[in-house]
Amino acid sequence: MVKPRKTFFQKIIPPKPAELQGYSLNRIMIFGLILPAFVFLGLFLGIHLSFSLGLPVNIAFIVVALWTFTGFAFGTFILMRYTPKLIKYAEVKRKC
Repeated sequence: MVKPRKTFFQKIIPPKPAELQGYSLNRIMIFGLILPAFVFLGLFLGIHLSFSLGLPVNIAFIVVALWTFTGFAFGTFILMRYTPKLIKYAEVKRKC
């Protein structure tokens, strides 16, 4: 027996495709987490460094901002450098 709510929402929201033009959506979404991970890591390291050194608030803000920007720059560099390899990995292999 199918629940009416389930069929109603399936008509409104189509199911998510497993692939998009030959690329795996799951792998693409995982690769989309690379840059935020580096930004978060830079933010966390900046906060940890500021608290461990006992810096004043204005200097701590500058340190946190620089570490966060460094994480963003490094994550962007990694994505730009390895995009062809990531795209190749995200391709869905067809079995013929």
